[in-house]
Amino acid sequence: MRASLVSQALGFRSTMVRAKADPMIKRLVYRALSGISGFLFSRGKSLVVSRKVLDVHKQPFLRHDDFLALNVPFEPVRKLRKRLEKSTGLKLLSRGEAHVTVITPPEFAILKNHLRMQEIEEIALREKIQEADLEILGLGEGRLDDDGGERRTYYIIVKSKRLMRIRETVENLFRARGGKKEDFVAADYYPHITVGFTHVDLHSEQGIVKDERSLRYELKVR
Repeated sequence: MRASLVSQALGFRSTMVRAKADPMIKRLVYRALSGISGFLFSRGKSLVVSRKVLDVHKQPFLRHDDFLALNVPFEPVRKLRKRLEKSTGLKLLSRGEAHVTVITPPEFAILKNHLRMQEIEEIALREKIQEADLEILGLGEGRLDDDGGERRTYYIIVKSKRLMRIRETVENLFRARGGKKEDFVAADYYPHITVGFTHVDLHSEQGIVKDERSLRYELKVR
């Protein structure tokens, strides 16, 4: 099986070298490569993150103009980034803060036709967003190969029933006010904490889906 997966990976890369695929095909191919490489190379790799990263209840809620986020302690994430740099040999950039996005800027660009950010924040505060139940699944990696070379982004993949409940409440209000159900789907959500990136952070617009399929390292919470 291992040899077969290696063959598939090499075949995908050969295809990308030989053909000038359109952007959609490129994203699909690299997503497939991401899953294959994760299976082959992540086994046995682990990093440590401080359990203090889960102390979100000690952080203040921060307001933003065009997105909703859970504020996360930054120091444990900074230390994890340093360990990751040592493991990968890469120099990673950071925003100097840590959060889990609950409503993204592109999503709010749609929601704002029916909901004000203040209303979304009121939902979040009513649901006690800063007491969210974070479950750490591991450390994910997103890679993008293009004319500018290889770009990478790393992130802690998490789950949270409370954050999903906030999205579902927003979804219900959006639809009650006339929003189309296909325009905002609460379940279309990949919560994560960005750790660092080589150039710029990569998102779904670049074909990077930050879910469990992109796991690269086990994270030991201590």
